[in-house]
Amino acid sequence: MKTISKRLAIIMIASLFMTGFAACQTNIEGPDPVDPIDQEEEENEGETPTTENTKLKDLAIEYEGKRLQISGDANEEILVDLFGAAEEKKTHTYTAEDNMDPHLGKTTNEYQFPGMIIKTINTLEEENKFYAYQIEVTDPKYTTPRLIKVGDSLDKLKEKYPEASSVDEGYYLFSPVDHFDSMGFTIVDNKISMIKIYTLLE
Repeated sequence: MKTISKRLAIIMIASLFMTGFAACQTNIEGPDPVDPIDQEEEENEGETPTTENTKLKDLAIEYEGKRLQISGDANEEILVDLFGAAEEKKTHTYTAEDNMDPHLGKTTNEYQFPGMIIKTINTLEEENKFYAYQIEVTDPKYTTPRLIKVGDSLDKLKEKYPEASSVDEGYYLFSPVDHFDSMGFTIVDNKISMIKIYTLLE
C-alpha cells in the first residue's frame, strides 16, 4: 500500500509540475493575438470622423474658375475677390424683437450682384467671420460644380443631377446630405430660371 501511495504522490507532483510548466510557456509566447477588427477600432478611436459637411462641396456656385460653397467663408473681402464689388449690401443684427432666439446678437448680410444674391451670417463666437447660408442665381454666367446654369433645359438638369427630385410643380430639389443643405432649381417652360443654394438656419 505504501508503494502505491508513493507512486500516486509522485504522479500528482509530476502532474502539477507539468501544468505549471505549460502555464509558463503560454506567458513566454506572449499575449493573446489581437483581433484585427478590434485593433482597427482602437486605431480609429480618437480620429476626427469624416462628417457630412464634406459632401457640401456639390452645393456651390462657380465663376471664372472661382467658387463659393454653401456654409463656406464669405467675408466681404472674399466675395469681392470672387465676384467683384456688390451693387448693394443690406445688414441686419437680430434682436429680441425678431423672435429668433437662436440667432440673437448675430448679424446677417445680403449682397446683391448682377444676377445673384448672397446671404451671409456670423456666429457669436466669431463675430467678424461670416458664412454663406443662401446663394440665389438668375444669371447664366454662374454655374454649379456640375456645369448647370440658368437657361439650361430640364432634360440637361435631370442628366447632370439624376438625384434631384420634383418636389413641386416647376421645382426640383437636390439634397446630397439632408433637407437642411440643398440646391433648388426653379423650372419655367422646361428651362431653369433660378438656382437657389441654401442651408436652413435653425
